[in-house]
Amino acid sequence: MSAPAKNKSIIILDTFYDYLAANLARHKLQDHGIESFLEESGSFSINSFGSIELKIFSKDLKNAFKILSE
Repeated sequence: MSAPAKNKSIIILDTFYDYLAANLARHKLQDHGIESFLEESGSFSINSFGSIELKIFSKDLKNAFKILSE
């Protein structure tokens, strides 16, 4: 895999079970210029729980961890 393609790969930064917390993290990253995405995994219903994956481009991993740990 070439360097440009590797830097554009999408990775899971974190997994949430609360949509509000996932959305707050996504907005915090976007406020700092890091493009991020939320993707639901599993299903949400009365009897089961799904999760929400916060995804970013791999090139932003180091900065994203720093921003979310502040």
